[in-house]
Amino acid sequence: MAESRHKSGDTIERVSLTEKQLKARKSRNLAIALCLAAFVGIFYVATWTKLGPAVMANKGFTQQ
Repeated sequence: MAESRHKSGDTIERVSLTEKQLKARKSRNLAIALCLAAFVGIFYVATWTKLGPAVMANKGFTQQ
């Protein structure tokens, strides 16, 4: 484990990850990013599917 000093002078122990743990973290972060992108994409498509025709035809909006 690595050690470093805090502003107050206290010694803080830091954990050094192994290569296997770093690879697992990277894979997990990539999976989370892909799931988030898919989630955003689904909402984007669903929104345009639901609102698309109304927005293009300007229905449901009052014109003044």
